[in-house]
Amino acid sequence: MMPKHRVRLKKTIIAVLKENDDRPLSAEQLIHLCQTKGLKANYLPKNTNAMGQIMRQVKGVVSRNINMTSNQGNYYVSAVYSLESEEAFNEWLEKVS
Repeated sequence: MMPKHRVRLKKTIIAVLKENDDRPLSAEQLIHLCQTKGLKANYLPKNTNAMGQIMRQVKGVVSRNINMTSNQGNYYVSAVYSLESEEAFNEWLEKVS
């Protein structure tokens, strides 16, 4: 059985992705939006790399890489996430509950 705090984090992630289905979100944006939804800091990963690892485990979520430009004009690649199948997530949720 998966720890309750991990399930709650993943449910919040899915809710945030559903609310923002018009645009993919970065790990940093996901952390911020999960906090705004009321998820306590101890439920959230400490950095964007940890959030990225969690996102790879969330069923029904897809990621893709996009090219970004920093404020200094430097280019870098960033992963962004979007909800592909809420049904796949719900099926996973039933198995772990």
